[in-house]
Amino acid sequence: MTGRRLLVVAAVVVLAAVAFGSLFAARRAGTPDSYDAAAEATFMDACVTEAGLAMRPTCRCIWDGLVASVPFERYAAVDDELAPQVADHPAGTPLELPDDVGGIVRSCVEAAAPG
Repeated sequence: MTGRRLLVVAAVVVLAAVAFGSLFAARRAGTPDSYDAAAEATFMDACVTEAGLAMRPTCRCIWDGLVASVPFERYAAVDDELAPQVADHPAGTPLELPDDVGGIVRSCVEAAAPG
């Protein structure tokens, strides 16, 4: 595996855990029923806090991809499906993401990876 590929894989692992931890935090913070400003702020704050300020554009990419491509009802279902994985996996452990959501995370991480 090349250095770039390893970087991308590591970033996907970390951001997947961060992104979905953020999803759970956003939903638990008031159980939103739509992609509203409060859910966005919670997601972005948690993602940037966990991943680091340099990953803010990638966190934004993931959020924008979810909003554009994943109906909120699906977002909520993924939250419920992944909650046991997040609770049972140590930080940095890969999550088994559904293809629709995992594809968004991977494409955002790959887009941000250095050349």
